[in-house]
Amino acid sequence: MKLSIVNFLVLLLFACKDTKDDGAINDASKLVSTFRPAFDEASEISFIDKESSKSLNILIRNNFRLDENEDTFYFKSIMLNEKQVAMIQDAIVSHLDSAIYQKSFDIRDGLWVSYRYIKNNDTIFYELHSPSKASASYEVTLSTLDTYQTIFQDTIISDYFNDLRTYLTHEEYVETKTMTPLKQLREVKYAGLIKYSR
Repeated sequence: MKLSIVNFLVLLLFACKDTKDDGAINDASKLVSTFRPAFDEASEISFIDKESSKSLNILIRNNFRLDENEDTFYFKSIMLNEKQVAMIQDAIVSHLDSAIYQKSFDIRDGLWVSYRYIKNNDTIFYELHSPSKASASYEVTLSTLDTYQTIFQDTIISDYFNDLRTYLTHEEYVETKTMTPLKQLREVKYAGLIKYSR
């Protein structure tokens, strides 16, 4: 009889623990946006929304054409306030549905974009290849860049996002002599390697 009571208490303890853990998972969400341009640095942006903290992180990796190790080119992490969280939810998360789905196809000189959204133990994944103008995927991608640029308020990130936009808008890339913060960082990172050019 004593053994049965002990077993019951142990089972009850694990049941409570599992319920608490599930609740912690269900309360959190994570959105990972990945950008892989044909000729520039790839990046991964993570929006983490937990009850205890809300953050936005960006990891830009070295241009693999110049550094096969794809080491960190630039990283930044910031804590978000409720207004910033609402911006991301309204401009990006709320549009992650079947409307932005685009069938994959081979492309050489474009921009590969993906979204992975995890919430309530479910994962939504979208893969976009150079979203075409006048499409939902194009609007969501531009909205992602605009929203994150506004929130980060960082000159290197802004320059990087501006480069990514040229892949979407198909504007001709114009090399200028102006030494922007992004160009300055490239000069440092790729010093001694093949001169950076797109």
